[in-house]
Amino acid sequence: MPACEDAVFGLGNSSNGGDIECNVGGIGGPHPAGTGKRDRLVLPGGTLVDINGNVGEWAGDLFNTWSESCWSRAGIYRDPSCEVVSPSLGRAHAARSGGWVAQPASLMATSRSAYPTNLPVVAIDLGLRCARYGL
Repeated sequence: MPACEDAVFGLGNSSNGGDIECNVGGIGGPHPAGTGKRDRLVLPGGTLVDINGNVGEWAGDLFNTWSESCWSRAGIYRDPSCEVVSPSLGRAHAARSGGWVAQPASLMATSRSAYPTNLPVVAIDLGLRCARYGL
C-alpha cells in the first residue's frame, strides 16, 4: 500500500471511513502534477505522472458490476469498454482509480467506481487525466 508521500490520496478527513489520513492539519484538494514521489512511470519519450491519485479518472464508458454482462466472461480483456446499462444500478458512468480524498485501495489499477450520469456535480475529486506523448 502507498505511504502518504507516494501519491496524492487520503486528503479528506478521517470521517471518510478510511484508515489513512495524510492531511493532518492541512487543506485537502488536488496537488500540482508530479507531487507524489512514487506516482510516476518513466518511458523512453518522457515521464508519466499522477497515474493514480490526485483526481479519479472519468472514463469513457458505463459502469457494470463485475458479475454483469460487460465483465462476466472469462479471459483477458483487450481495450475494455462497456456501453451496457447496469441492470442493478441503472445508467451510471465509470470512473477509474482514486482521487485526493481516496483511501489506498482505490489507487489499484483495477479500482472502478459508479457515478450516476444525471448528477449536476459528480465528485470533488473526479476529473480527467490528460496525457501527451512526444513533443
